Amino acid sequence: MKSKIATIALFSFLFISCENGVIRKEKPKDLLEQASFESILWELYLIEGDVRSRLRDTHFDSLRTKTTAEVNALYEKYNLDHDEFMKNYAYYMQDPNLSAEMMKNIVDRLVELKE
Repeated sequence: MKSKIATIALFSFLFISCENGVIRKEKPKDLLEQASFESILWELYLIEGDVRSRLRDTHFDSLRTKTTAEVNALYEKYNLDHDEFMKNYAYYMQDPNLSAEMMKNIVDRLVELKE
């Protein structure tokens, strides 16, 4: 009986804390501006693209070392660490409209770069 009550209480809490069926992440205290966060994502996608293009030609360990160094340099450039990045990422990506807008902007930049 206590198990059923605990389960009902848990689901009630989750239901109350959800908005439109989605649990909202708290706004990080040092939230990056959207434009800055887009720039970081843009640069991370460039790093990812570089890594993917080298997968067949490069030894995995050296590629991982190079990638880690590039990502760490990017974090240093924007004065943040991985945890701060992930908190910002979770916050921005929880809003489907905002995340779609950001991804569209990044794809547009990639198309411009390709041309």
